Amino acid sequence: MHTHDVQPTSLRLPTNLKSQLKDRAKANRRSLTGEIIAILERAMTTDANEAA
Repeated sequence: MHTHDVQPTSLRLPTNLKSQLKDRAKANRRSLTGEIIAILERAMTTDANEAA
């Protein structure tokens, strides 16, 4: 992913969910943004495979 492919987005999260995401990101050696992107990409791939 290149930085010019990324559009800044504001996202409001419940405090406990953000904390869980930060912990997960740390465990996976990613930034919070990177972790959210990884989770969303995985979910989108799964959804596409289930629809096929």
